[in-house]
Amino acid sequence: MSVTPAETLPPELAADWRRLEPLAELIGLFLPSPWRVALPAWGLLLHEIESAAFDLSEPHLASIKLAWWRDELLQARRGQPRHPLTQALQAAGRMQQAPADAWADLVQGGMDLAADSDSTADQDSQIRRFERLTAPAAELECQLFGGDPVATARLHAIHLALDQWLHARRRQRQPWPLDLVARHGASPAVEADPVLLEALARDHARRLRAGLTADARAAAYRALAAVSRARLLLQLERSGRPGELDVRPGPLAALAVWRRARSLLRRPSRA
Repeated sequence: MSVTPAETLPPELAADWRRLEPLAELIGLFLPSPWRVALPAWGLLLHEIESAAFDLSEPHLASIKLAWWRDELLQARRGQPRHPLTQALQAAGRMQQAPADAWADLVQGGMDLAADSDSTADQDSQIRRFERLTAPAAELECQLFGGDPVATARLHAIHLALDQWLHARRRQRQPWPLDLVARHGASPAVEADPVLLEALARDHARRLRAGLTADARAAAYRALAAVSRARLLLQLERSGRPGELDVRPGPLAALAVWRRARSLLRRPSRA
């Protein structure tokens, strides 16, 4: 009996997708049919790996959770998914589209990053640190959706640096670039000084925005996510207040997402 791939996410995953992506509904309007389940499910899977790597209180807890995800991805690759996300990727025909090693490397990247708490000298080294995860993620995403792995990995790393501003726990736990901290005469723990935090945020956002030049060459999910992330970085550069950042779907956002989706669809398809 043949199985027709689902063209919509299960309701619980759709709700998670809307919470993750500020422009989720706009993105959904312009996705081609083969991507309507696969792309959101991939984005949600990355979020699970990132949350395990960054948000758990101890590295050994991250290792335990990520080991579970490695086993789940390999089992799903063999055709036996248990988690709703791997079930969605399997239904969309994506689990077998990349080799088992690529799925395992994604999780290993999360483990490597979770175990690394070293300070970074500057923004370039901060980006290279995040690329412990984003490089294997980009290789896998480009196998699923096409795109340039180098551009995808760097753009994803910039988005992770932005996420550090969006989540107070990550601001407290992740190492800041030391040159940024020194430039503002701060200690690495700046959360208690709102004025200093705003100055740090504006400076960092300006530098991160300068790295968004390759977003059009990135793989599909990362390129579409860049529409909202660019707007968030611009707001952070102007205000320095992470808690006030907001991206809403509107005509200009819709036009930007449509243009990006149209550009992606002009590439040779891997769907």
